[in-house]
Formats: sequence, structure tokens, C-alpha cells
Amino acid sequence: MTEPRRRPRILFVCGAKAGYTRNDSLLAALRTQADVTEISSRFSSYALRLPSVVFRLLLESRRFDAVFIGFLAQPIVPFAVLRRRKPLVVDMFISLYETLSDDRGRVGPNTITARLANWLDSLACTRADKLLTDTAANADFLIENFGARAGDLAPLFVGANEQLFQPRPPRDPSDRLLVLYYSTYLPLHGVDIVVRAAKLLENEGVEFRLIGRGMERPRIDRLAADLAVRNCQFVDWTAYERLPAEIAAADVCLAGHFAAGNEKARRVIPGKAFQLLAMGKPTVLGESPATTAAFAHGKDSFLVPMGDPEALAGAIRRLRDDPELRASLGEAGRELFLREFSSVTLAARLGEVLSQIVQADSR
Repeated sequence: MTEPRRRPRILFVCGAKAGYTRNDSLLAALRTQADVTEISSRFSSYALRLPSVVFRLLLESRRFDAVFIGFLAQPIVPFAVLRRRKPLVVDMFISLYETLSDDRGRVGPNTITARLANWLDSLACTRADKLLTDTAANADFLIENFGARAGDLAPLFVGANEQLFQPRPPRDPSDRLLVLYYSTYLPLHGVDIVVRAAKLLENEGVEFRLIGRGMERPRIDRLAADLAVRNCQFVDWTAYERLPAEIAAADVCLAGHFAAGNEKARRVIPGKAFQLLAMGKPTVLGESPATTAAFAHGKDSFLVPMGDPEALAGAIRRLRDDPELRASLGEAGRELFLREFSSVTLAARLGEVLSQIVQADSR
């Protein structure tokens, strides 16, 4: 009788919190495919989490079939390479250099910090056996800028926590359409486009609920005051566990990204898009190479040009006036999620990646 195939043993390491959306979905998928030992930290500060995680990684002496470094992997990669005995899988969901220099504008492109971030991105892309990324556009970016090899890249969408993000009964009918947008107010989110669209719809029976805070929030507050917008409610924050209730209460949900001229926004799919689709809500996304490759406008979602508040207002107006379209988008979006982005689908794809590297290492 043939013995059952042994499940691979995986060491999962992450510097960002294990409960962060990307790590949460990766860990859930991994645990269906392998026996996972997790090294993470509960410290609130990344400056405390990183040395704690690295210290435990360097002391780890048990045998594993592969080492898997989760979201924000780059600062951990040099230490994983140092103790490396088995294949290395790295989640390159973001570029550290782009996040610090371009996306958030915190450091100049020629500073020591930016150069270090660039080196860490390049090291991760060239020393890992497999690199996970979310879209083909992001894969091309890693190849062109950091030396990643096409054969080492494996696509894996973010997905959503399906225990939380499940369809719920719609809210009671109202004479005012409620539009929801939650974000961390990064430049690529384009919250200013949402506020300007809200102003255009101010006298048309549409209310906006904007949840979150972040680096762009002071500028957005000033913009809303300058425009004297009366149909926007700003909420500083909502606990992650409360988000499904907020989503269920909305008639239309915005996923973004809406900022024009932001290259990262054109390459990625907002993580919230998967949460909204999982709940079967009519979802509006910014039109980009990443979103047009994954979604069908007018069938499972509504795509609008980025950087265009008039187009966003027009999309919301269309959805306000067509409840049947809202219902069909929500239903088809939910079906798309189950087919392409569910935990079962992501786990199967991640299982293929693990099988490839473990088999290659055993030869």
C-alpha cells in the first residue's frame, strides 16, 4: 500500500503583524497545505517586532522543507539568506523602495535609506526561489526594476477573511444612496477624487461615509472644508471586525484606487476590493491594467477612469438610478470572488508553489 504523502513543513516568518490582511490570507492558505510553524511578534511597533522576529529566526534549529517570509519581507531576507538551508519563498506584495520613496514620499530617491531599500528589494528578488506577487503588472515591475526572474514569480491575489466578509442582508430601503469608502489615506487611494465626486452629488440624494486616517487625511479635511461638502461623513477609524457591518450598511462601495498618475495604483488591486466582492456588494474600482485584467466592467464591477471625479460621480449616479444593476453587480462579484479569489482557490495555487519548490529541492 502506498504511504500517504507527507505534508511539507513550512517556517513562516513575518515582520508585519500576522493579522495584517495579506499575512492573514497567506497563513490561512498555507495551513491547508502544510504544517506551519509561525514566527511573528505582537509588538505594536515595527522597530520592536523586527529584531524580535530576526532573533527567533536565527535561533531556529528545526528542519523545514521551506522558509516562507510574509508581507514586508525585505528586511528579514538577509537573515534568512544567512541561515539558509532550504528553499526560500518571499512575498513581494510591495516594493520597499517604492513605498518609502514614491508612494509615501518619506525619503528622497537618492538618500541612503532609499538606496538601502532598493538593495533589499533586489536581494529579495534575486535570492528567493519563489516570489509571490498579486498581478502581472506588478510582476513586470519587479523584473524590470529589481532583477526578478520571470520563472520565479507566482501570482497570488490577496483574498479576504471569509469568516468575516460574508454576504449579509441589505439595509432597509432609503431615499438616499449611501456610498462607503475606507482607506488609510495614502496618495494612491485618491480620496480627494472621492470628495470632489461627493460635492458633485451633494444635492442628488447621495451620502458618503469615509472611514480611516493616514498621511493624506489633513489635506483631505482642508479640501472638504474649502469645498464646503455637506454630504460626507468622516469617521476616524473602525475596528477591523466592524468593517463587514459598515459594508453591509452601504448601497455602493468604492474600492479605488482613484489617484491619477500614480504608477503603483495602476499595477495593484486594492485589498478592499476582495472584501467587498466577498460580501456581494456593488463595487466601483479605478480602471487600470491590473483591474481590467481581473474584472469585467458592468458585469462583476464598475470601472471608472482614475483621477476623474466627474466619471466617479457619473458611475454612482448610474448605480443610484439602477437598483437592478447594483444587484447584478453584487451577485456576479460574489461569484467571481468564489471562483478566483476564495481561500480554497488561493490555497490550491499556493499548494502548487510549495509542491514545485519542495520537489525541486529533493532532486
